[in-house]
Amino acid sequence: MLNNLSIKNFAIIDDAQIDFDNGFTVMTGETGAGKSIIIDALSLLVGERSASSMIRKGEEKATIQGVFDFPEQDLTAFGIEKDDQLIIRREINRKGHNLISANGVLLTLKQLTEIGQNLIKISAQFDNRQLLDSDLQAELVDRFGSADFSEQLKHYREKYSDYAQLRRELNQQDQNERDRQSRLDFLTFEAQELGDLKIQPNELEQLQQRDKQIKNFEKIYELLSTTVRDLDDSQDNSALTMLDDALTNLRSLSSIDNSYASSSAALESNYLDLQELARDLKVRFSDLAFDDQEAQQVADRISELRTAERKYHRSSDDLVDYLAEIKKEITTLSNYDQDRQEKQARFQALRKETIQLANQLHDMRLQTAARLEKQIQENLSDLLLGEAVFQIHVQETKKLTANGLDEVDFWIQTNPGEANLPVNQIASGGEISRILLALTNVFSNAMSVATIIFDEVDTGVSGRAAVAIAKKMKAISEHRQVISISHLPQVAAAADQQLQIEKSVHQGRTLTNIQALDYQGRILSIANMLSGEKITDQSKANAQQLLGQKK
Repeated sequence: MLNNLSIKNFAIIDDAQIDFDNGFTVMTGETGAGKSIIIDALSLLVGERSASSMIRKGEEKATIQGVFDFPEQDLTAFGIEKDDQLIIRREINRKGHNLISANGVLLTLKQLTEIGQNLIKISAQFDNRQLLDSDLQAELVDRFGSADFSEQLKHYREKYSDYAQLRRELNQQDQNERDRQSRLDFLTFEAQELGDLKIQPNELEQLQQRDKQIKNFEKIYELLSTTVRDLDDSQDNSALTMLDDALTNLRSLSSIDNSYASSSAALESNYLDLQELARDLKVRFSDLAFDDQEAQQVADRISELRTAERKYHRSSDDLVDYLAEIKKEITTLSNYDQDRQEKQARFQALRKETIQLANQLHDMRLQTAARLEKQIQENLSDLLLGEAVFQIHVQETKKLTANGLDEVDFWIQTNPGEANLPVNQIASGGEISRILLALTNVFSNAMSVATIIFDEVDTGVSGRAAVAIAKKMKAISEHRQVISISHLPQVAAAADQQLQIEKSVHQGRTLTNIQALDYQGRILSIANMLSGEKITDQSKANAQQLLGQKK
């Protein structure tokens, strides 16, 4: 349960400390006094998102802290060891940063949400409107399901996800058929054009080298002929002839002095290398030739490759790889019909499996709905709707969704002889409030929530219905802590603790004051709720009577 709430610099609350009793606490006060701000602060402690606009004007940060009885759930996974209390603290600054901790352990917002869902259940006035939404009604039924149902729903959704993905792919293929044919024609043209070019790896580099040779033929001829002549061993003054003479001398020298043997061997090795080089250059010199036709062919081929490079924005070497890529894509696009047939076959098989799981889910959902329907009906009897007939319709359709084939609607017959119609067509505000209260009670029992907060859920209720709601809240508080914001004197009188929320202005700033009322204070507050601004003796007597009924 919630023992204490500390709020600082939050909205119009400057600094507040609120101690809560176990049992039933009601918060009363004029509209706009700050009651809902307290609920907003509590919602932040259980994982709701924050905004810098929540910070009190003129302050840099807001701080909310709640002291709870340590919950039954194991929190060691969050680094929180078992203790007597769980102190959750949340700090919001102007930059939008949050500092969240529980017993000094820093938490993420997601972790806070996981912890908070077992601490507090907030049932707000806007839930009345959400209750009229068919999708939310379906979600409520599913949340009430057993562990086996939850597992079946998870299994179904995994299968449905695969089914939906394949359906999207098929739809996309159908939409892209015209684009596919256009793409295929375009790639076929490119493949033909590049195929006709017959580009070889490194071809352009080799052509450019040959083009350079042709353009510098005369200089190459002159230099190479001179080099061959200088190395020709048939010439008396050639490099090889002189090197041979030097080698002969070194051999003679080494025969006299062995220390010259290594020099002789080194020179002999160089002589042989130079001899091999001379033979190679002589062969190349003899092959040195070109004609005007070759020169033109080389120039034309270079121009052809350069044109292709500019057109395709790729180097000639990359065009070789690009041709392989488009051939592969052409094959894929050409096999479209076969691929679609195979995909369509997989889709039909997957649809059949998904429908089978949806049918199983439908049967389990019917059982879940029957259990929920029974418990809500029992709660409605306590809320003066005993003659009402509440039903949950689970209608199987032909449309697969993430929740199966079912459409779920809450129906009610409020009085005997009247039509049984969907809740959103027949129920009054007071009836919706009581249905919501019944649902909250059922789900809090299922989830073992320690504290339930009702934020003006009794809107549109008066008279005997108000008394019934007050009694129901009181009955719920026998098993868990209940905190309620209410404008109903019957609800205020039924509470074990009453907190009066008032707004005042001090030095030009609006402040919220929170006061735990004693018995006399409660008489005056409830009398004010009964009669309005002017408290009469009769209204005080009526208030005292209501408080006496609680006892």
